[in-house]
Amino acid sequence: MSDFVDPYIDPTTGILKNLVGAATQAELEAVEGDLVPIRALRLAAEPPKPTGDLAELRAIHRFLFSPIYDWAGEPRTVDIRENVERAGYFVPVSMIERAAGFAADELRADDYLRGMDRATFIARLAHHYDQFNTGGSALSE
Repeated sequence: MSDFVDPYIDPTTGILKNLVGAATQAELEAVEGDLVPIRALRLAAEPPKPTGDLAELRAIHRFLFSPIYDWAGEPRTVDIRENVERAGYFVPVSMIERAAGFAADELRADDYLRGMDRATFIARLAHHYDQFNTGGSALSE
């Protein structure tokens, strides 16, 4: 039996600990669905300083999710994976800074997707999203 305790999960409800009192996944998703789009509009009007790195992503995450999660914008402290069958783990905690730097360097090398035809833009956007979200293959090389 594992002694691991996920600091992000409420042991009573089994969902992410949250500031809004959601006790089910459906309630939490509804709150996110109501709050995050509104905050995204505000964020578009007043974006964080464009640093092109993990600090900028953290600022965006903090702005979007801080009304819901007290840890919004903070690097996670435990290794996690999606809660779906056969899901792989996201980039390990010990590698977050390195993986984010690698992803940022790749995005810069792609000139932040400027000037690409639609098909290339879509493919590279998907690639960069994966790199920032999971670490993708950046760490297996």
